[in-house]
Amino acid sequence: MANSMSISTASFRRDRARRGGLATALALLLTACSSDQTSDWGDVASLMMQTIRFGRSGITLEQASAIPYASIGVRVDNSSEFLLVLATSAGNDQLWTSASHVVLLIHNGRIVRTAGLDHNLTESRTIDGERGAPSISAGAASRWEMDFADASLYSVVVRCTSVVRGPETVKNFSVDIPTIHVDEECRADQIDWSYTNSYWISPKTGLTWRTIQYVSPKLGPIEIEILRPPGAG
Repeated sequence: MANSMSISTASFRRDRARRGGLATALALLLTACSSDQTSDWGDVASLMMQTIRFGRSGITLEQASAIPYASIGVRVDNSSEFLLVLATSAGNDQLWTSASHVVLLIHNGRIVRTAGLDHNLTESRTIDGERGAPSISAGAASRWEMDFADASLYSVVVRCTSVVRGPETVKNFSVDIPTIHVDEECRADQIDWSYTNSYWISPKTGLTWRTIQYVSPKLGPIEIEILRPPGAG
């Protein structure tokens, strides 16, 4: 029992240290986006600004191909689509950032923290259930504590139940990707907020190719599609 507790404590500490490191990276990237055009990130940001011209029709294959990094296309509250690149990763956490100063911390397909939006998810903590996207094999329940600093709301308890909708095909430009569509119905009684997140997950790799998520009671949906997956040549 003592050995088990020691392993569990060590795992928690590693996870907390990893999240802390990513949070620091998030803050540094926001600073670099806005001021440092001589750094490596400054070069990436300049390239993105020169290449991507945002439009209602979305990012084209040619535009995405011009960015030699893992990338995602994002729409916030039905905005024009803009591009984020993978800045850093640790375990299953990925930090995505953009020339427009938007930063998303995503864990296994789930947005767990944001910066640079009109309203942000300051932090989310798992109480029960998996921290990543819902399972594709069965419905699952989860509970979270969420902080929304810009609304002075902290430790808001959110309860979610997932429903597997079944197989659906997602397009990655001209390529058809087989996925399983899972909806996650969530409710925060404390602030009278209900919403539904949707995920399109590859049954082969577990990668979330497309998702629609809510991160704040004051913000509309965030739609994400993978343009160039991590590890792609």
